[in-house]
Amino acid sequence: MNQHRSSRKLFRRKPPKELLPTKPVDISIEPWFEVQHGYVTEEDIFATKPEERKLIDNLIDNGGHSAGSLDFECVHSLYRKGLIYIDVPIQDDDYIVVPPLEGFVMNRVRHYLIDVISQFFHIAFFIQM
Repeated sequence: MNQHRSSRKLFRRKPPKELLPTKPVDISIEPWFEVQHGYVTEEDIFATKPEERKLIDNLIDNGGHSAGSLDFECVHSLYRKGLIYIDVPIQDDDYIVVPPLEGFVMNRVRHYLIDVISQFFHIAFFIQM
C-alpha cells in the first residue's frame, strides 16, 4: 500500500512557477514594439548604468515608447535584466498566421469540456482562411 502511494508522486504536475523561465527569453525587438517599464526597485536602479537610468526615468515619467525611438543596447540590457517589458501592438486589421504544430494530436475523446477545448484548438491551429 505504501509503495502505491509513493509512486503517485511521479505523475504529479509541477507548479507553474517552476515551468516559467528564470530570465526573459531572448527575442528580436522590432522598432514598432512598445517598451514599458516593469517593477523597478531602488536596488535595481543602483545596479544600472547612467544611460539605462535615464531610459527608465523617461519610461516612468512619460509612459511607453516605441522601441525604434530608444537606444537599442539600453533596451536589450534592461529587457534581459527584467526591468522593462515589451508590448506588441496588434490592430484590428492585422493578419496573424499560426503555423501548424508538429506532432500535435487532437483529442477525440467525447467528454464534457474536453471536447469543446479540443475543437477550439483544432479551429485555432488547423483551419486556414
